[in-house]
Amino acid sequence: MRDPFGNYLVQKLVEHCTEDQLRQAVTTIKAEPLVICKDLHGTRSVQKLVEVLTHSPHKRLLEEYLLSEFVKLTFEINGNHVIQKILNSWQPADKQFIYEAMMSNCAEIACHMHGCCIMQKCIDAANSHQKKHLILKIASHTRIFVKDAFANYVIQ
Repeated sequence: MRDPFGNYLVQKLVEHCTEDQLRQAVTTIKAEPLVICKDLHGTRSVQKLVEVLTHSPHKRLLEEYLLSEFVKLTFEINGNHVIQKILNSWQPADKQFIYEAMMSNCAEIACHMHGCCIMQKCIDAANSHQKKHLILKIASHTRIFVKDAFANYVIQ
């Protein structure tokens, strides 16, 4: 997944995998989700996997692995693209875990250079229920966020 050339092979292979093979591909991420996702080539492999998992039951496994490093993923320039891919590819119920993690770590994520961008993407990609709850959580930190170099963009 992290190889400059091998990642292209992985991206092509996951398009043709059986459900069992997809499960195996997802399981390879378990040991080091942050290392793979923040890697320039690894992030592309995982994004392709996210795309392929759109209708697969194995996306719950990927969700579990990503949640273990969620805040750190939002801080990574490459890693946050995996989160963005989920926001743009999966159904609202399937990406609810992202909104819950964002709300649980709202202040930490919004006050980070890359975290504030992914927070804004979450607002844009949310359904009405998700948007309402996320905005209420953000609003509860308004005093802090308006004075912060990055979080003020979330408020805007």
